[in-house]
Amino acid sequence: MTDREADSTPPWSLPGGATGTDAELLLRAGSVLELGNGLRHLAILAERYVAEHDGLSAIAIADSSRSAAVVPADVRERLVARLGGFTDAYRQRIQAHLDRIDLDSITVEASDPFQWMASQAAGLVSGGLSEARSALGDLPTHDPALLSYLMQYSQAADRRPLLPTMRRALLITAVASCETLLIGVLRRAQYNQGGADRWGALWDSPELARRMRALTRGSINDWAPRLAKDPGVDLRDATSDWAAVTEIWARRHVLVHNAGLADQMYVDRVPGALPGVLLEVDDEYLRNAVDLLCGFVLGVILTVWAVQSERRDFAVRLADVFAAGAESEMRWPLAETLHKFAASHEDDLESAAASQVNSWLARSRWRGPDSIMDDVHLWRANDLPRRFELARQILLRQTSDAMAMLPALLEQREISRSDLETWPLFDSLRELSEFRLLVAGALDRDRASGGRSSLD
Repeated sequence: MTDREADSTPPWSLPGGATGTDAELLLRAGSVLELGNGLRHLAILAERYVAEHDGLSAIAIADSSRSAAVVPADVRERLVARLGGFTDAYRQRIQAHLDRIDLDSITVEASDPFQWMASQAAGLVSGGLSEARSALGDLPTHDPALLSYLMQYSQAADRRPLLPTMRRALLITAVASCETLLIGVLRRAQYNQGGADRWGALWDSPELARRMRALTRGSINDWAPRLAKDPGVDLRDATSDWAAVTEIWARRHVLVHNAGLADQMYVDRVPGALPGVLLEVDDEYLRNAVDLLCGFVLGVILTVWAVQSERRDFAVRLADVFAAGAESEMRWPLAETLHKFAASHEDDLESAAASQVNSWLARSRWRGPDSIMDDVHLWRANDLPRRFELARQILLRQTSDAMAMLPALLEQREISRSDLETWPLFDSLRELSEFRLLVAGALDRDRASGGRSSLD
């Protein structure tokens, strides 16, 4: 619930008509939403595909290749039988060799880890090739189709789990796409500082391009102080969790440039991180990362809009619309950021307080109730209607105190039956018998009054 729900003004109304900035920011906001939806669907599809793929044998995968169609079945069967025995023996030999290596001595003895690895593998590979020729025997290994089938089978037999690789790829795509969208938004914000008189045509401005390259060089941590000065966009304030957003950016860099192993650059950017740790991307991390990134870019878009005083209310209303959509899909990091934006840019104190409550509710859904306790304890609702003190008690998990307040607030029409039934604030109370009785009583009163809600 927000106090803007009773306002009948359409959320899409633009005083004075749409401008070029409005058109571009609307387009980019739509692109962010489309990106987030697409990446979430791809993550689901990846899980389904991998579940099916991992259930297949190496033979089944190899036999589905184009090369398998031109290799006789009996040749394929002999190849698999002989190669399987050789591969098992070869793996055992490699494992035995690895078990004898003193890992602590590697960093002392080797200045070039790749040279060290090549020297270790040289003897094993040489012997393995000789054994492979003997194992394959009379098979026509000169046949290109058979060699291709051999590669298909070998890759299938030694395949790694696909899902981690696909999730890493999706995260890399998410950051790269959001970075491109973000630079586009920042370019518009910079262009608005002077317009055509300063920069010339928007679509062909070498000076503007040079300026954007200067502002966005290095990591996103480096961007923030520059952009805060000019064009005056506070990246840190555009998200509900700047530390989490910058960690995602840093993790992308490690995945692309260091095979996922945390390097010193990552350690310098992420408090508490340790070098050499393998950074994985599991399902929960990927989903939250996509929502944090999309929320961040939307936050920047809305911030650029809100700088224009005549667009401030529009930006807040748009944030409400996007937040409602995020909540319906249980995309809590995205909802938290959007509600946070509305809370910090809304001029009406009661509406701002409602958005703040909704932002905390969203955060508690993905980070747990304890994540909001310090902020809620510091929040004072003394100058606000009593329903906000009720919200404070519920957020602090003071259930008895909250239930004691509810009957009077219903009677005074500060809380409606619709609130009880739909506002996420009351999710933690809905299983209580006394709460259900209150809802039933409110319904009876509405029926007695001809179907009007308590706020009509």
